Amino acid sequence: MVLLFPLDYAAGGKILAVLIWGMTFLSFVSLLTTIINADNRPQLSFKITVLTVILDVILNRFFVPHFGAIGGAISTTVAVGAGAVIAMIFVYRRFRVFVKPKSLLRVSGTVITVGLISILFKVDGHYFLIPFSLSFVLYGLGLFVIGEVKIKEIFGLFKNKSSEEVITPAQGDSLPL
Repeated sequence: MVLLFPLDYAAGGKILAVLIWGMTFLSFVSLLTTIINADNRPQLSFKITVLTVILDVILNRFFVPHFGAIGGAISTTVAVGAGAVIAMIFVYRRFRVFVKPKSLLRVSGTVITVGLISILFKVDGHYFLIPFSLSFVLYGLGLFVIGEVKIKEIFGLFKNKSSEEVITPAQGDSLPL
């Protein structure tokens, strides 16, 4: 933490070390609830979100008085982790698919690499959009290089999908991230 910010912010390092896991779980909740929404079940997605928030509030009522801000970070991480597990169970039961571990590791490696590179850019004001955009492009290129995204999928983003047939994975297939 001291490498990136002045010493005044060093106390927040422990809290961020816990929250980084919570935000990782949150990215899975976001991905999985998007799949649930695409399956025309937004009510279920909403229920998972509400359950996660209620669990977070309950855990905060216990952990914050005893452990302070770090307790709040632990509460949020546990609650969002539980939401991710619930969403993951539903997606697996509904589609009988799961993320390939190899794919998860490759995408995680790309995220970490792009994150470390983005630390090098220190920009103030509204100029943050430049390194943010570069990071986005670098991430996309990284996914292409490691084989997680194919060229036809990239060009497929620009096609009109309204007249195309929806393709679903075969039973037992794994989904790439």
